[in-house]
Amino acid sequence: MAPAVQFFSPKFQLPQIHQWDFIFEREIARNTVVSASYLGSFGNSLPNFVDTNLSPPTGSGTFIAVGGPFDGQQWRIPLFLGTRPQTAFAQLTEIRSDVFSKYHALVLQANRRLTNGLQFQMNYTLSRAYDNGQSSVTFTSNNLPFNAFDQASANTACLLLIEDRSL
Repeated sequence: MAPAVQFFSPKFQLPQIHQWDFIFEREIARNTVVSASYLGSFGNSLPNFVDTNLSPPTGSGTFIAVGGPFDGQQWRIPLFLGTRPQTAFAQLTEIRSDVFSKYHALVLQANRRLTNGLQFQMNYTLSRAYDNGQSSVTFTSNNLPFNAFDQASANTACLLLIEDRSL
């Protein structure tokens, strides 16, 4: 069996994640407080594991969802049936730092401590998260981007899928 090799890209950078939280809070009556918060997170130079020892796709297959919210939708998936260019190796996984992630949220809250027999706590969060191929993989993974030759379209399709499900 041919060995798999993982290596860092010469342009690899250390990952960075920035987070913030701005809160405006006001007491509007005795023991009653309202607040508005803006939460955010931005990650850049996050790792991506790309198999560089793949031949371009030789064709594609069509898959149709049956049942559920995506019933009848079709997806065309590239098929990698060719031999590996470097036959002495299996996967040659390049560890890149080309992924970003973003999260934004508005949080509205109203809280009233028990006063005169009335107590309540209300919250509402409006948020959006998006990225260009982030995964939860901590260590190297072979074939992490589904199509190493067209990562942008695969990630766009996943982003649209996620956004459609949230409606």
